[in-house]
Amino acid sequence: MGNEKQIVKIHINKKKKHKKNTILTKPVLALAILAGLILLFNQMQINSVSAMLGSSTSPTGFMQSGTSSSGDKNLENINIDELKSTGHTLAAVFPVEDIQTPDDAMAIIFPTGTPEYGEELGVSFDNPIESLAVLARMYRGLKAEVEKNNPEAWQRYMNLASKPVGISCEYCCGLKAVGIDRNGNSACGCQHNPALLTVALYLTAYTDYNDGEILREVMRWKTLFFPKNMMELGMTVAGGDTSKLDNLPGIVGGCEGGKKMKQATLVAIVLGFLVLISVVQAFQLNGLKDKLGDEQFSVKSASKTTPVASSSGTDKGAGSLPSNIKNLPQMVGGC
Repeated sequence: MGNEKQIVKIHINKKKKHKKNTILTKPVLALAILAGLILLFNQMQINSVSAMLGSSTSPTGFMQSGTSSSGDKNLENINIDELKSTGHTLAAVFPVEDIQTPDDAMAIIFPTGTPEYGEELGVSFDNPIESLAVLARMYRGLKAEVEKNNPEAWQRYMNLASKPVGISCEYCCGLKAVGIDRNGNSACGCQHNPALLTVALYLTAYTDYNDGEILREVMRWKTLFFPKNMMELGMTVAGGDTSKLDNLPGIVGGCEGGKKMKQATLVAIVLGFLVLISVVQAFQLNGLKDKLGDEQFSVKSASKTTPVASSSGTDKGAGSLPSNIKNLPQMVGGC
């Protein structure tokens, strides 16, 4: 009798051990794919409306080739010796003075689309998980190649990456703003750090980007990998309100030295990224609505200012600007 109970317990334990993780079920995957398709359709509609309005870019710079604009920021004369933190770098490469609300920060700092070097590297801002893996795997081989064949570029890279300018995974592994050791090796075994180093090294060795432009691209990728931390930092540097950024994901991609992420974490990241895109689209739709409203008002105003013969033989002038139009905000805030 005792042996039978023991056999039953062993059988139950085996079943528990072999129980499969059911988080990534077919319905969950189907919903995630459907959500992605809907977001893609919405973005196509937004781009179509923007084009009809004669706009070369969408209201927030979303899904534009070349990513969000850095405005009139002059990146040629940046003195990297004056940059003492990631915050200093953000302020140097982005027009943070224009950031007043979270949607301002999203438009200016958060990257989307494919950068001009993306096709060559096989990466895109719109596919952060896969791009993270590609960039991380590339660093060792790229480092060996540049160090051997282009010592001048290697020295320039070392000079840049060894300074506290933020080329590091400081938000996931405890590193500060420097992500290399004295030999140029990645100071962390996660994926984020070598991925950011790859961006800096590749642009140094194989493009004519200046130091400011290289740092701008690194900051974009770092924002993609650590959206909440970087957006909060951008708002803090600009002196804005960071409370509305609480729902942004803290980190994109794994951070355990190459270990596979749990399925629950992966699902949360993917769904969180889809939600993030939907928030950006909401801002775009608000911007398009405001623009359409302004254009319609302009048409009505123009028609009112055209002289029209009245029954008394006098012309009626255009009315004054309605107070509700005067008081419209420049950009709708809050997310």
